[in-house]
Amino acid sequence: MNLHSLLRMIDWKWTVTAIVAAYGAGLSTYKAWADRTRDKRQIRVTISPGYLTHGPNLSGEMLILSASNPGHRPVTLTSVGLQLPDKRTMIIPAQEGTAQLPHELNEGNSVTHWMPTREVAAELRRAGFSRKVRLTAFYLDATDDRHWSESLLFDTAHA
Repeated sequence: MNLHSLLRMIDWKWTVTAIVAAYGAGLSTYKAWADRTRDKRQIRVTISPGYLTHGPNLSGEMLILSASNPGHRPVTLTSVGLQLPDKRTMIIPAQEGTAQLPHELNEGNSVTHWMPTREVAAELRRAGFSRKVRLTAFYLDATDDRHWSESLLFDTAHA
């Protein structure tokens, strides 16, 4: 066996070893990430305008806030509210919705709360806001973590 053949064989063995090592490191990293994601509290929050149905009738326009739990751990939700553009919060005390808070939200379940847009607009005007404002919904859990929605552009003059 000459030197050139020996070097090609050593390069091939190192290449295979490096590929196997990289595969093992990638697999290990993915498993650690998947385990951490599975054990983490995962609440998805949404905010949207909408209507409630009462048989064939519709309610007035509502602001609908929802939280769903796509994770693998139950999460106890303690309050729901809106964050205003100046970072103040508006808590929803009446809690009209599918469950009263505090509420344990198990995996694969959701909860929805709503309030009339007229009342939200009136509160915003009393707080000094006029025209269009960005509102962000949140649910607070028992460990004091806030779970946020994307923001919604809300027109106080339209409501």
